[in-house]
Amino acid sequence: MKQKFFLAILSLFISIKVFSQSKPLDLAPFSSISIAAHGHIFLSQGAQQSVVFTSGENVDNAMIVVKNGVLLVNAKSGNEIEITMPSLEKISIGGKGVVDGRTPFNTEDLKLDISGDGKINLEINSKKVDVNISGLGKVVLRGTASESNFNISGSGKVEAIDLKTSKCNANISGLGKCSIDVTDQLISNISGSGAVTYKTKPANFEENISGVGKTTIHSEIPTGDTTRLSFGSKEILIIDEPDALKLQRRTEPRPIWAGFEFGFNSYLSKDGNFDLPAGFSGLELRQEKSISVSLNLLQKNFEIAKSNLWFFTGLGINWNNYRFDNNISILSANPISTFADTNSTIKYEKSKLVASYLTAPIMFEYFTGRDKKRAFHIGAGAMLGLRIGSHTKQKYEQDGKTYKPKTHDDFNLNPFRYGFRVALGYGGFNLFADYYASTLFKENKGPSLYPVAIGITLADF
Repeated sequence: MKQKFFLAILSLFISIKVFSQSKPLDLAPFSSISIAAHGHIFLSQGAQQSVVFTSGENVDNAMIVVKNGVLLVNAKSGNEIEITMPSLEKISIGGKGVVDGRTPFNTEDLKLDISGDGKINLEINSKKVDVNISGLGKVVLRGTASESNFNISGSGKVEAIDLKTSKCNANISGLGKCSIDVTDQLISNISGSGAVTYKTKPANFEENISGVGKTTIHSEIPTGDTTRLSFGSKEILIIDEPDALKLQRRTEPRPIWAGFEFGFNSYLSKDGNFDLPAGFSGLELRQEKSISVSLNLLQKNFEIAKSNLWFFTGLGINWNNYRFDNNISILSANPISTFADTNSTIKYEKSKLVASYLTAPIMFEYFTGRDKKRAFHIGAGAMLGLRIGSHTKQKYEQDGKTYKPKTHDDFNLNPFRYGFRVALGYGGFNLFADYYASTLFKENKGPSLYPVAIGITLADF
């Protein structure tokens, strides 16, 4: 009997508690919502205003009030609130609040502000929408808007790929990301490493980037958990679907620079042939062994008015191996001279000069289509280089022992070099040819020889 009595009392207490939390609050009219800390709001548009706490701790007057037409919410973690309102003008979140739209909202001018780690998920039909995120916030939008303005400072996100808008102004400073479906005009301003993606190519497009940010076309991805891996100009999408694990690679055209290059180098006389000046026959090369190797690590691309014409620059390291046909030593004099060892007890296997450079391209490249795998490309521009090292190396045997002496010196090599490159190819296949207008050696301190090279890009990063 006592047990039944206590169960009845407990049930009555729970019923009273639930009833007190489910009863609509009597509040003044409001058209804006401000969340100071926590709270999960489920938002609907309807003719009759209603605010109901559906879960969480007991409600007190300090938790939710209306001031100047703004609903101020200072709820605690775990509080869930159902809100119905005739019109919506603004939502601001200053903490970890979440707003999920139950119904589409029709509005003239909508403002969404997040300064913290909040999240807003809405379907709207609006003439104008302004989104401001400072921090880690996220805004997900669907529907339509004539004009949209997105401002992200920090690492916030705006996912509006299902929001069709006529005009969009996207401003990102930091690591933010923004996706949008814009038809008429897109202005993308990025300072930092942010990214703006668009679903369809807008009629007018303006891009201003300072940093390593980018504006690209959005790639449709199947539903499921997706992992994105970026390597230079490539992005690999790993899509975990219920039945399979799929890999997708984005194939948008990008100039080919970052990667590994392999080629052959030589030098020309001032007359443009391979004949060596008098007195320097010892510098005759064994062409098949004169190898050029480059590792290009940095690249920055700029597309010119969505025309498939790109300007790009970058940074790489180039090693030029000049393998001599004769077993000679270079003597660092003014000018340099060569010495051939005729000692019959020494068996030479190789002798070479190695010069390494920090290299930067200043080039233009044109693609014949938007799919890199199916597009021809041709590029031309300048190549600049700063010598960062040089040495000679020989290998010989004497008295049954092998010796590999190295001599580090500048050998009167020019510290700077400048020249030209042309490149062409199809898909990821790329051939290049370099000609340097600066001489290999300093003026009057060596023969007048102009470096040249031809090669292939083996690994395009």
